[in-house]
Amino acid sequence: MSEGYDLAAPAWVFIASAHTSPARKRVLWKTTIGEAMAICSDDRTASSHSMLVWTAQFSPDDQGKTWQYVADDGRYAGLLAELGVTVAESKATLAA
Repeated sequence: MSEGYDLAAPAWVFIASAHTSPARKRVLWKTTIGEAMAICSDDRTASSHSMLVWTAQFSPDDQGKTWQYVADDGRYAGLLAELGVTVAESKATLAA
């Protein structure tokens, strides 16, 4: 699954929703590619209405244009702790 990826490189985890097309991608966290793969491959991050997906293709210069950080409501806190994920950036860390 990780073949060809630098697992330490940055990735952004965002929310993809069925039947909606927000003007900007809704990003929860910036992590590493390895952490993003672990988060998004966990069955607990998908439902019939939405799922978490990741990309390494976002540019920080495009924040606010094509993507934006959205508030993390804490629903994945247990999963992040279980996986040992360290969030590098989020709406909360930028506000601090």
